[in-house]
Amino acid sequence: MALFSDHLPRFSWRPFLDRLSLACVEAVLSEAVMARRYGPQGRECRATPELIAWVETAYEPVALPLHPTWYQPTGAPVRWFSAPGRLLCLEPAGTGQNLVVVGREKADLLEVVRTVPGDWPAANPAQPDRTTDECDMVLPF
Repeated sequence: MALFSDHLPRFSWRPFLDRLSLACVEAVLSEAVMARRYGPQGRECRATPELIAWVETAYEPVALPLHPTWYQPTGAPVRWFSAPGRLLCLEPAGTGQNLVVVGREKADLLEVVRTVPGDWPAANPAQPDRTTDECDMVLPF
C-alpha cells in the first residue's frame, strides 16, 4: 500500500503499510483517537525523549509496523501503544512528536495523565463532560 499526500514534494506517493488489513487497523485506531482526542476522554502533550522511554516500558506496543502520517509523511513514524481501556499514539508534530492519549472512560484517561510524566495541558473546558454511556462509539481497545 502507498500513501499519497499533498505534503510530499510534487504530490508523490510513499510506501505506507504492506497489507490492506494493516491499513484498516491503522484507520480504526486513528479514527478512535480523532473522535476523542479533544473531548473529556482525550489529551495530548509534547513527547520528550524521557516521556517516550517511559511509555515504551509502561505500555504494550500495538503490533503495527512503523508508518508515516498523511499530514507529515517525512516526519517521525507513527507508533501505537495500549493497555486495557487506554490507547496511546506517538505522532509527528512540527519538529518533534506528540503523545496523544484516549481512554475508554474518563477515569482511564486521568490514570494516564496522572502516571505518564508529561506536560499535560488542562482539559478543554469547551467540551461537554459526557459519560461513555452517552457515546455511541465503541473503542477497539
